[in-house]
Amino acid sequence: MRNKKGALALSINAIVILIIAITMLGLALGFTRGMFGKISTQIEEKISEEPEPPIPTGADTVTLSKESIITRAGETVILKISLYNPTNEDLPFNPDVTCNGVNLGDVQKNSVTVSAGEKATLSALIPISDTQAAATGLCQVIATAGYTKDFTIKVVQ
Repeated sequence: MRNKKGALALSINAIVILIIAITMLGLALGFTRGMFGKISTQIEEKISEEPEPPIPTGADTVTLSKESIITRAGETVILKISLYNPTNEDLPFNPDVTCNGVNLGDVQKNSVTVSAGEKATLSALIPISDTQAAATGLCQVIATAGYTKDFTIKVVQ
């Protein structure tokens, strides 16, 4: 009989520990979801505040929402990029951002295929390195082979 009482006490302890573990897991998941939800909302708000770039044309195939950016080290810049496809074929639009004189982090952007004679606009999140000193850099958006646009980033302290 003593073994059954011991087994029952062990079983009750296991159930209590399991309930506490599930509760802690639920709280951790709720906290994580809430934090990512706030960050996602903040990014969406910043993107919606960014003005649309001028409409691209055959003469100006790549346009930017800003051609001169002033920011601080450690901040993330949002840049909207538009591409017009003047060719007779679909064109992959996966922009790349390079900069001379300013250290950039991993640029986040989407990609899309632009049909012949059509235009598309994408947003790019451009993080400036935390260790970047005050500087001005000449940067370039490479929308796709042969289609580029220059802009500047000035980092102030």
